[in-house]
Amino acid sequence: ELDALSLPAGQLEDLYPLSPMQSGMLFHSVFDNEAGVYLNQLRVDIEAVDIARFKAAWQAAIDRHEILRTGFLHESKTPLQWVAKTAELPCVEYDWWDRASHFPENQERDLDALARSEHVLGFDLEKPSLMRLALVRVGDNRYHVIWTVHHLLLDGWSTSQLLGEVLSRYAGKKPPASRSRYRDFIAWLGCLNASASESYWKERLQDVAEPTRLATALSPVKEKESLGYGEYVSEMGPDVTEGLVQFAKRERVTLNTLVQAAWALLLSRYIGREKVVFGVTVAGRPADLAGAEHLLGLFINTLPVVAAVAPEQETGAWMRDLQAQNLASREHEHTPLYEIQRWTGQSGQGWFDNILVFENYPMDEALKEAMPGGLIFSNVSNREASNYPMMVSVTQASSLCLNYSYARKHFSRDIVSTIAAQVNRLLVRIAQDSAQQLGDVELLSEAERAQLKAWGVNERRYGDAEPVHRLIERQVEARPEAVAL
Repeated sequence: ELDALSLPAGQLEDLYPLSPMQSGMLFHSVFDNEAGVYLNQLRVDIEAVDIARFKAAWQAAIDRHEILRTGFLHESKTPLQWVAKTAELPCVEYDWWDRASHFPENQERDLDALARSEHVLGFDLEKPSLMRLALVRVGDNRYHVIWTVHHLLLDGWSTSQLLGEVLSRYAGKKPPASRSRYRDFIAWLGCLNASASESYWKERLQDVAEPTRLATALSPVKEKESLGYGEYVSEMGPDVTEGLVQFAKRERVTLNTLVQAAWALLLSRYIGREKVVFGVTVAGRPADLAGAEHLLGLFINTLPVVAAVAPEQETGAWMRDLQAQNLASREHEHTPLYEIQRWTGQSGQGWFDNILVFENYPMDEALKEAMPGGLIFSNVSNREASNYPMMVSVTQASSLCLNYSYARKHFSRDIVSTIAAQVNRLLVRIAQDSAQQLGDVELLSEAERAQLKAWGVNERRYGDAEPVHRLIERQVEARPEAVAL
């Protein structure tokens, strides 16, 4: 059977199944028409870097972690992941110093184009390593780094850990030895009992009438805008963010719950239903798996959140109910989403087309705090893409940042900017008074409400047209003996 897999001779170190989350990502990566699904990309400017030492630190991390030497066999009857004994770090270097000095106005455009080409290039999923570096020299000992990696390998927490290890190695520090492997997590998943989780999720979703589709609640976008994924970043300032943090503390909820509350309110208003469903991403690292906190790999899982937006309920109490649901779901957070959907009759399109990802690892903050060996980081950006039409990634540092990744075939940039402004508005208005009823939390701005009123007072004249009942009366008078129907 191994011979049928056509693996490189002598390179196989290990072979084992995928996690449910990996299986879903692999399916969409192979079969979705959109390019770049589940490809993540980190970009950063680095000054005072020794490139040879930098590349060596990356290679040492690949040598240490099996997941970074992993490929995915998707053409076999059952998808498998295999670990290669060795894997080289794909790295391309460009020297654009002269170009940057002579045409500085074109530098950002050219770097963006290179990043797009790296993203479009993608990976052969069967061949490790599924990550790649592009190092662009843009000044004297100054580089722009583009790191492209497939989400199948790493979640956000693992990415942060990997970057920390690379920078630590660059500074000459060797990480402690570890015997934990990602396959240990796969084995742990195989021991779970699904019966209790099935009962829980059936009860949680039993009163939901239909899926929540944000994309179908909006007007179709124009054809010329319908290719690929777009990004829109909305940032709330430090003062506003601090106000939200303090409000959440007073109400005994997390900032994550507050953001979920604003998102649920927005969905309810757009969809026109009190009960809505959206996806959230949970960390998924088992507390009872030895060494899990230091493992690299994909541990996250996506779960449904059901929010009943009753207009008469007080905002503070409703948020605490929402948080209680999140806590209850933790006992069942490793349940595969496809199983939840199958148990509850939504195997086809699923319960939702939008997800919230609350990230506790802001990359720019982590890099700025590290700065080993005199390195200076700036202009950090992180790009993520999922198979969902709308993904909102939330990070909190001094400011609360919401990054909207959206499928252009479903959302235009204008509507996403409107949604982002409305979410920010809901966050602020929720935080104004926890005793207010949900129905009193206003979604629209004054300008948006004025526009609606303007649309509502337009007159349409119908010339000599008569009301339907007048036409019926006229026929009765003319033909009183005729059969009505």
